[in-house]
Amino acid sequence: MSKKNIYIIISCVFILVVSFTISYNYGLKKFADDGSNPKRAKNSSTINVDKALNSFNSDETVSPSAKVILNIEYKKSEEVDKKEQNSGEFAGKTKQQIEAMGYTVEKITKAEVVLRKKVDIYKPGKYVIGIKGDYLAVFKVDSEGKLVLEDESKDITQIQVKKLKQGDIDLLTNGSKDFQFDTRDGAEAKIDEDFGELIDRS
Repeated sequence: MSKKNIYIIISCVFILVVSFTISYNYGLKKFADDGSNPKRAKNSSTINVDKALNSFNSDETVSPSAKVILNIEYKKSEEVDKKEQNSGEFAGKTKQQIEAMGYTVEKITKAEVVLRKKVDIYKPGKYVIGIKGDYLAVFKVDSEGKLVLEDESKDITQIQVKKLKQGDIDLLTNGSKDFQFDTRDGAEAKIDEDFGELIDRS
């Protein structure tokens, strides 16, 4: 076999190899792009499902079967109370109607609604230190967030507000997590610890 024929054969083999490589790589890219890859197709399907679940037309209403998660943020005590309930009063309402009720809509889907509401009160059921007239007092927070005296003869202390530092007066007036307690004993202990020396014992 002549050298010329050998060169021709080698050139043909080289062209075939290059052509196959190019065709193979193109086929792989096409396979990935058109969604034929099972893993890619699955991911694409998952994304589409998530979008469908989280999309909520502003004109649509909350489903009666939706679960509602309420995050109530008590500003005075800087804590959040999470509650789960059925759709209840929110069933049939739009996003705008819910926002008009004072809630921030954090998430809304056909199956679940997550709402947040900020309220400038202490958490109901707690005991807090506050001001009654000219004196410090221990209050119980009722179900509406109002501060009530359970027994004036015991709840109002002998500590005069005018003897307090202005910073403490501001906190007692505006509210602070440092002045909220689970029990009356906790509130009374805090008063003895922070303001005990101001009690008129004469």
